[in-house]
Amino acid sequence: MKIPLSQLKPSVPARVVEIQHDSEGHWRKLSVLGILPGAQLVLVQRFPTFVVQVGYTMVALDAQLASLVLVEPTQPSSSSSASRKR
Repeated sequence: MKIPLSQLKPSVPARVVEIQHDSEGHWRKLSVLGILPGAQLVLVQRFPTFVVQVGYTMVALDAQLASLVLVEPTQPSSSSSASRKR
């Protein structure tokens, strides 16, 4: 399920699935910051600005940029962690 980064809940890991292109070319700025399709990230905070962790990097984004990033929340599989405990 794709959702804008601006709607992701804090501390939920997600994978970037799409960067929406706008007339101002903001996708270039996002790509330089490491926010590319396939990148894993975690939303750290939503207010006063969006802060995401991408790898070892913390990136601050305004609401406009955050709305251009479409993500898919990823949760650790409970079945894989249960099988490791056995």
